[in-house]
Amino acid sequence: MTAFLERTGLDLHSGHISLARVRYTSGRPMVMDMKTISDESVSEGEPLLHLSVGVPNACVVAKQLRIPELLTVDPKSAAQYELSLLLLDPPKDYLHELIPTESPSRWLGLALKRECAEELNQRIESRGLGKGESVHFCPRSVALGKAIMTFAIGSGGDYFVAVEIDDSATTLAFLQGGRIVDVGQCALSGTDWSSPASVDMAMRDIRTVIALHQSRLFSLGITTPLTQIVLSGLQATEEHCKILQRHFPGLITIPRLNAGFFAEPAQASQSAAHRYLVPLGLALE
Repeated sequence: MTAFLERTGLDLHSGHISLARVRYTSGRPMVMDMKTISDESVSEGEPLLHLSVGVPNACVVAKQLRIPELLTVDPKSAAQYELSLLLLDPPKDYLHELIPTESPSRWLGLALKRECAEELNQRIESRGLGKGESVHFCPRSVALGKAIMTFAIGSGGDYFVAVEIDDSATTLAFLQGGRIVDVGQCALSGTDWSSPASVDMAMRDIRTVIALHQSRLFSLGITTPLTQIVLSGLQATEEHCKILQRHFPGLITIPRLNAGFFAEPAQASQSAAHRYLVPLGLALE
């Protein structure tokens, strides 16, 4: 019998939870299920193992780290040390995530507020969904970037940004050469999604945040033009793509998912499949 490992990604929202289950056989991910469940419908049951939970961007501190190229210590350890020096609170108050970039001397350092992770853990434990020792926490932006690189068809180019739009916030992951090079967010809590004028203002805010990140990445040596915005999430619609297009000259697309990674290929072609990119990314190894 072929052994397999199954991982579950949970993305917690106000009033509902998005879930994805990914099974690994011989190292290849296969999506077994994607669904949305309401908080009220979640009942006590057998805890999910190998569980990864998305941490909201507001709880994540992102830092671009530079380390000397000639080191006698492990580069990741050096990046860890540099990140700890940039945090306002003691390092023990954070969970750390370090992402290598295309340059050995540059790392993307992410510090997740431990207090936020504990609150998320309490929420999932109260619904019988996981045990504290089996839960992994990951920034939503990182999960989004990983899912786009793994499951999306025809997304990208050499340098592009993945943008997930929820009702009240936007998650951003900047990708270059198959790596996540920066992450970000944009609060949209005051947006009236039924008003074209309000949506236009939200899209301008998103474009402004993207431009600020582009400027920072340019100073770090990423001078390639941004070629594409890949839009996903609850408010990713063709109409909203057209509104965002007013403020961005490049290509704007809603991603399609590769049916070859799905146990039930029809799930990949659902019109709302892109809404599950974050839990899919969370379920990746």
